[in-house]
Amino acid sequence: METLDLLESQLDKNTELIINVPGEKWGGATPCAKFDTRALTNHMALANMFFVSVASGDPMHGSDGDDMPDVLGDDPVAVHRESAAQLMKVLRAPGTLERTFDFGFAQMPGAMGVGLMLMETTVHGWDLAKATGQDTSIDPDVAGMLLQAAGALDGIRSPDGNPFGPAVDVPESAPPGDRLIAFAGRAP
Repeated sequence: METLDLLESQLDKNTELIINVPGEKWGGATPCAKFDTRALTNHMALANMFFVSVASGDPMHGSDGDDMPDVLGDDPVAVHRESAAQLMKVLRAPGTLERTFDFGFAQMPGAMGVGLMLMETTVHGWDLAKATGQDTSIDPDVAGMLLQAAGALDGIRSPDGNPFGPAVDVPESAPPGDRLIAFAGRAP
């Protein structure tokens, strides 16, 4: 399966996770310490919008931090679904993946940028699933592919772990999904 198809599949999975967030969990804590469940969902939609801008060659900033706008309104599912659809539309447009993507903290070829988008989408999907008691499994092939690319991503990691968190130690024998989550600074 191509990386674009994997990204689209994970975006769809994340929409399903949002659909199934129990009402009482919307303000609950998540493994991503800076976000509660609603703020994480908002960040996921904003990240999609940010990626649309990056893929279009017009980087915007501001999908992180305390001053992020709340784009979810009263319908988080619809906002995430629409932002995901816009992202896939831009990424599938002819010539998009041949561009250099400028993420602000790094520039990379479009195909590699899609891998970073898949990493972000997969890890935050796991965060949401974990926080809301849903299935946290990650396809072992996706996790393996992302782990192979992790070396390049590790080169852009700041001393405090950004854009993820400081890596968590897990045994090499751990399943690929657990190793991926540990790479991203979460305890599986």
